[in-house]
Amino acid sequence: MPSSLRETLLRDEGLHLKPYRDSRGFLTIGVGRCLETKGISMAEAEMLLDNDLREAFRVADHLPWITDLDEPRRNVIYNMAFNLGVQGVLGFTKTLELVKQGRYVEAAAEMLRSEWAKQVGNRSERLALQMESGLWR
Repeated sequence: MPSSLRETLLRDEGLHLKPYRDSRGFLTIGVGRCLETKGISMAEAEMLLDNDLREAFRVADHLPWITDLDEPRRNVIYNMAFNLGVQGVLGFTKTLELVKQGRYVEAAAEMLRSEWAKQVGNRSERLALQMESGLWR
């Protein structure tokens, strides 16, 4: 028997960690949070961003040499990990090897030859320039 409103709502609404359509067809997540009518707050968006950044930073667990890069170049890899997931960015084996060797112009060109570059457009061009130059873009 539920002993709080929280427990009752969890029972009645259920817990959904991925978006779903509720009984009226509204996109919903969590415990009955209607994304279409309520959305999320700024604090919730920042919390999600912080969680996603922590996940992106885990790329360093697989690339210990990343800490030797200057901040702008290191953040190119983090940005890509944020977008693609850690495993996705680890699939850029040639690019990452070129970065590790300090061959940034070639690494940037390799980034731009990828399917990812076609998908994200200007983002890839900006990040490739940042990788090449070591300057924030």
